[in-house]
Parts: sequence; C-alpha cells; structure tokens
Amino acid sequence: MKTNRRKFIGTSSMTLVGIAFTNTLLGQSVSSLIKFTEETIPQKLKRAADLRRNGQGTSSLALRNRSGSGQNLEEALGIYNEVILTDAEEVRAYDGIRKILLQSKYKELEVLQVYSNYLVINTISPIFKERVAKEYMRLALGNKKFANQLNSPEDLLLASNTLLNQARSAEPDNEQFEVQYQKTVAKMTQQTVVLDARDNPALKALKKINRQNHKKRFDHLTAAQSKTLLDKLLAKKPNTDRNNHIREIHKVYINKLVKSGDVDSAAKELEALVKFDMNDVHALKMARKICIQHYKYGNLENIERENDKKKESFWSKTALFDILMKRYHKENIGSISELNDILSNAESKARSFGQFFEVSTRKIKVSIAQKIDPEVELGRFADSISGIKSSHAIDRFNMLCIAHYKEKNMRGHAVKVINIALRQNGLPLEEFLLQKVEEVNRHRISEKPIHDERLNYLRTQLFD
Repeated sequence: MKTNRRKFIGTSSMTLVGIAFTNTLLGQSVSSLIKFTEETIPQKLKRAADLRRNGQGTSSLALRNRSGSGQNLEEALGIYNEVILTDAEEVRAYDGIRKILLQSKYKELEVLQVYSNYLVINTISPIFKERVAKEYMRLALGNKKFANQLNSPEDLLLASNTLLNQARSAEPDNEQFEVQYQKTVAKMTQQTVVLDARDNPALKALKKINRQNHKKRFDHLTAAQSKTLLDKLLAKKPNTDRNNHIREIHKVYINKLVKSGDVDSAAKELEALVKFDMNDVHALKMARKICIQHYKYGNLENIERENDKKKESFWSKTALFDILMKRYHKENIGSISELNDILSNAESKARSFGQFFEVSTRKIKVSIAQKIDPEVELGRFADSISGIKSSHAIDRFNMLCIAHYKEKNMRGHAVKVINIALRQNGLPLEEFLLQKVEEVNRHRISEKPIHDERLNYLRTQLFD
C-alpha cells in the first residue's frame, strides 16, 4: 500500500527531539551530546564538518562498529544533533546529517524525513520548505522505487513546485529559492518525469545549451582576473575537490597568457601546473603542445625531467629523450652520450613490439644526428616491421629514410622513398635501402587521407 506525502509526514514518529536521540541517525549517548557546550554554533559546525570529511567513504558497518573513521562520523552526528537541541532552526546541522546519511545506500527517505519532521513543527519555515522541496525533486527525478513509496513521481514534482513557490513568496529576495522554483517549472514543462531522457527533445536541447555555456564559463575573464582567482584558491586549505578546481583555473590562466602573447609567463606557469600534480596527464599534454608550438624547449625539458624523475617509466624516458633530441637538433644543446643513456634505460623497460619499435626509431635518429650512416640499422629495422600494414607505423620508417637521404644531400632518393610509399615509382630499384623501402611499403594501407597528404606535401617541399 502506497503512503502519500501527507500520511508520510503526519504519521512519522520522529520528532525534533527524536531526531537528536534516534540511534538510527545518531548512535550517540546523551553524555556525548552535551560536550563542548562552551563552543559557538559555527565552531561546532566546523568541527563536525571536519570529522565528517575525515570519515567520508566509511561503510555503514564501520559506523556501527564505532572504529576508525566510522567513529568520526558518529561524533559528527552527535555534534550536529547537539546544535539542533540548541537551535532547532539551524538548517546547516540538518544538512550535515543529510551528508552523513547519504554515505550509505538507500537512505533517501531518511534524508527526507530529517527535514520533514521539522516542517511538521514549524509549517511556515521557508528554508525547510526549500529543503523538503529539493528532496521531493530528487526523488521524483531519481530512483522511482523511493518516489513510489511516497506518491506518484508527478505529484512529488508538483509538491516540490508548490513548496518552493511558498518559500519564494515568503522571501522574495532569496535568489536561490527563485532558481530552484524555476527549475521545477522547467522540469514540469519538459515532462522529465513522464518522458525518458533519451527520447526527450526539450531536455536534450537544454542539455546542449548547458554544455555550450559550461565551455564558455571562463571566456569573460582576463589573464589578470584568472590569476587573482587562482591565487585565492591556492591560499585556501588544499583538498581533493579544490585541487581539481585549482588545476582547472590554472589551465584557464595559462591559455589566457598564451592568447595575450605572454608565452614566457605561460611556459613558467606550465612548469608549476605539472609540478602541482604530476599525475595530471592532461596538464602534461597541454605543456608539451604549448611549449613545442612556441619553441619553449627549455621549459619543456624541465617538465620532462621532473616527469621522468617521478615516474621512471618507458614512456617518461622516451618523452625526455624526444625533447633533448629536439634541443640538440634545433639549438645545438645537449650531449649524445646522455641521449644514448636515456635510450638505453628506456630499452631496458621495453616489453611490447610497439615499445621496441619506438626505441629503434630513436636509435636511428641518434645515428643521423651523429652523421653515422644508418643504412645497416635501417635495413634491420625494415626486416623487423616487414609485413605490417599500418600506414602510420610504416611512414615513421619512411620519414627516417627521407631524413637519412636529406642528410646525405640525396634529395632524389628521398623523393623515390615517397613515390614508393604512394606506389608511384616506375623506376628499377638497385640500391639496398630503397629495396627495403619497397618491401616494407608493399602492404601499406592508407588508413586516413592525411597520411598520403603528408607525403605529397613533403615531396613538394623536397622539390623546392
């Protein structure tokens, strides 16, 4: 038999004092509730919040056993209910209880009950009307099993709308009440309870607009404003959620610097961003892209050295090799011996064909940089990849052959490599390396147009 909203609230046995002492919610003795009476309510709420955060992720079993971080949650519940006994209208204490309850599964109705019981005692409280309305809306739009235990989902959304309308009428200056009220109006207009979200065109259109607005939410900020916001976040006590926000704003600030032309500052900020969280692969990717695009090789070298020091992996070493190789080639900075040492360490960590492939390509690059004829190495490399079809991998070999011929000032042979890859060569091949090129490219399949387009562009450059 279903229980409607009126019966649910009216027949509930939990009163305001009952909330404070019910074992289901508290597990606390009376003596624990009268501790720290000298504290102010804000101080108590702060202490309870700290205990709750330290106990997050704890199972309900741990809470019952009163051990470890479960004890923290139990103590936090006691403090919240001490606050309620002192000031029954302190909604922040109820909000804290809600957060603790929702760390366990299937507590949605208990959360609703926490707010509803006070609303029975004080039927005109706008803030509690808003809290109950939000729980109704969550139930209506969420798990239908819980919603059906109270009433039909449509009635819950309508009840939410009614309560929010009463709350905003009582406090017309409260912007949050108005926002929540308009949300219920939109949900009813979009028929979100009736229609499946996957087949609801109005809801899809709204989500698309929201996604676009979310992407543009920082567009109005200048670099200076982004910096101010970042500094404020960094000055606060770190936690996981805030760290995510810090990384986000830091990336916004860096992009603003690049857009304004201050690439030097952007490169320094990239070093700080990567160092802030060495496991942020998106930050590392961003640093590589911007530093290479704007020739900030020194900054990228610092980043890659820190990354390799932290991870000591095959890929961190190859990435460090790449920037050192680029600096050696572009700026004549670095040493071949260090490159060989890094490559040797990377090879010792290689485990798959793809990783040995990466090592082989880099060994040939070192030989070309040392002006050592790499034809023997290229021949062995060709034998190791003969028979593969991937145009991306084969073109890596082709580019090495082209670089070799360019180094020897044999542009005609470099063009022949491209013609062989594009199957446009009609000349006999007598040279050993060109024969290997033909053997490797025999099974080449152009997976994407860009592969052939890149070769055609490079051939044009060789003719110029």
